[in-house]
Amino acid sequence: MLTPTLRISPRLLTVSTRTFCSAPVARFPHRKEHQNAEEQKEQKLFDQNKSKLDNLEHEHGVKNTDRESCEELKKKGEDAQVEQNRPDDGVY
Repeated sequence: MLTPTLRISPRLLTVSTRTFCSAPVARFPHRKEHQNAEEQKEQKLFDQNKSKLDNLEHEHGVKNTDRESCEELKKKGEDAQVEQNRPDDGVY
């Protein structure tokens, strides 16, 4: 009786090793212990930008309250045609 053999491809090995290797890396802090003044300044800027990004990603509010209405946009388009002396030919 023949038994099926399990063939492991190199691709499968790399995928499986990545899953084991990436978990412990997430636990370690990604900062140097002793930073000079320039590195501290850069790290502070990075932390501020990261917190802003997190806030933008996780906010649940409508921030586009200053968006123009359709009528205002149409009026802007008509005014632009008049300023440029280009009538709307209907071809886009």
